[in-house]
This record gives sequence, C-alpha cells and structure tokens, in this order.
Amino acid sequence: MDTKSKNSKPFLSWLSFFVGLSLMVFILFSGFAALVHSGGNFEIMKLQFSKNYKDTAAFKERTANYFAQLTYAATVDNAYLGNLNDEGDNLRYYLVNQSTGFTLMNTGQELSFSPSSGLPVLPDRYSYFWYFDGEKLQVIDHGRPVDIKRTDSGYREITRRLIINEPGNESAAALSNTRIVLAVKDTLEENPYAHSDYYAEQKFNSIIKPVYGLLVILT
Repeated sequence: MDTKSKNSKPFLSWLSFFVGLSLMVFILFSGFAALVHSGGNFEIMKLQFSKNYKDTAAFKERTANYFAQLTYAATVDNAYLGNLNDEGDNLRYYLVNQSTGFTLMNTGQELSFSPSSGLPVLPDRYSYFWYFDGEKLQVIDHGRPVDIKRTDSGYREITRRLIINEPGNESAAALSNTRIVLAVKDTLEENPYAHSDYYAEQKFNSIIKPVYGLLVILT
C-alpha cells in the first residue's frame, strides 16, 4: 500500500505540472489573440469587463453582422434572415426602400419617425438601436448618439467594414434611398422557439469574464 502511494506521487506531480502548464499556455495564447483582435487597443479589451453585455466587442460584432445582413437583403432577392428572426423579441428590424416600396420588418407595423430628430420611434424597452437613413449610420443608446468613430468605442473598425462605407460599391449606392433600423431589447431573454445568439453570448460572457481578468494580469 505504501509503495503504491509513493509511486503515485511522481505521477500526480507530473500531471499537476502538465495541467498547469497547459492552462498557462492557453491563457497566454488567448490574451495574445484578444490583443490582436482589439488592434492593440487596451481600451477595447477593457470593454470585456463591463457588466453590460452590450458594451462588449462580441455584442457589437454580432449587431454589425445582423446589420450587414439587412443591407444585403435590401439589394438582393430572398436574402436569408433566419438568425435575425431566431432572436425573437430580442431584436426588432425595419427596412424600407423609399423608391421601390420594398419593405422587410418584424416590428408588426411600419415605424414612425420623429419630426424633430428624424430618428425612428421605437416600442418601449428598445433603447439601443442602429439607424441608417440612406447616407449616415447612427448608433443610439438610451437616447444618446454613440461616437462610433472613436478608436476606443469598439465600433470604428466593425462599421468600416460595412458596405455602406465602401466608396464606389454598387450596393452602397443602391442603399441611398433605404432606411434601416435595428433595435435590441433592453433586457435580453431566452427564445423558447429558437436559438438566440444574443442571449447565449450574454450568458457566456458572464462565465468567461473571470478569464479575461487573468488575461489582463498575464498580458
């Protein structure tokens, strides 16, 4: 019995060392990847610590992707919007081409626009939205415009990649008479009928946040 116990100690020590080393390599690699993804901007990395999922890079990337799908849907026939619809009540979108009358929406009815600000009037509990008026993209959060051109906003690079910001792009020109609204619910909920990527990412973010703490310490 004593011999077996003594023989097992070197193995357990080696196993502990191997697991610890593997974890350290994973954390360092993840930290490097996160730094590269942020473009070397530590301010963007700090966003991952926010208690609000909507401040994270993951949320902004996902919203930009959904917005890009709507711009694509405005220029082609039968574009796939399944993952937008899977968000259920977490997401409301409205797209209208004022020249052709082409409309896509899950708002139930056409949106009205404020005569003073020109911004869309949204249902209660949708305080965060993206609005494109055919020329300019605005991000509004609880009534306040977000400065998406700031390098530390987390929006600058992802919005640059949108077709609305590609000079000479035929699709961008075709959107000149198009209004697009993309609004996210204040409190995200699980969709009992489909998989909500917003809700799933919010849950994952709450779990992974401690790991980001280690990343900052080690990188």
